[in-house]
Amino acid sequence: MIINFLYDADSYNKILSNYGSWPYTCPSCKAVGKWQRHGIYSRYLLVSEGEDVINKGSDALNDDLSEGNKAYALKLIECGWKPCRMQILRFKCKICKHTHAILVKDMIPFSVYAIRSIAKIVSYRISGQAIVMAEKENWISHQYFYQCIKRFEQEKPKLSMLYKNQVLENQLADREKQLIQVFERRQIPTVELSFFMQYQWPLFM
Repeated sequence: MIINFLYDADSYNKILSNYGSWPYTCPSCKAVGKWQRHGIYSRYLLVSEGEDVINKGSDALNDDLSEGNKAYALKLIECGWKPCRMQILRFKCKICKHTHAILVKDMIPFSVYAIRSIAKIVSYRISGQAIVMAEKENWISHQYFYQCIKRFEQEKPKLSMLYKNQVLENQLADREKQLIQVFERRQIPTVELSFFMQYQWPLFM
């Protein structure tokens, strides 16, 4: 896989519509810019959008969502989630013939939740809201809630080191809140890019 940190889920169509050259380095053989398009595949992504998406209502839905999924998708939107059914581009290296999917900065490989969605779930826990309420609202299952919490706990030491000047050594809950605020500030470089540059690994993967 290749992650393009210049784009997010909302701007992925710009990647799909580009039929020119690409400067990506092949993760397999390290050749630069030697690509050919190799098809697309569908991917579902759930993005935390807050009040903006709630106000848009059905206008926030992807056009290609099936009718059978729209009622559930509207329920997610009421809770501040934006469901996206995306077309993901796959490239083939002309040198080594390996294929690689092109992901963007807010995607987690092999996960339907975007990076900021996990931050929202952790924030939900920190605020003291019970998982049973989330289940009743039908936006996340008990199992996946704790999978997201586990991912955050695994990366928390690395995030704390990465942002040690912004995260104070207070009580545990206070440190978690400060880490979540790092996601909300949308600083440059972004959390996703800073983490990848430091550890050479996608955040929450």
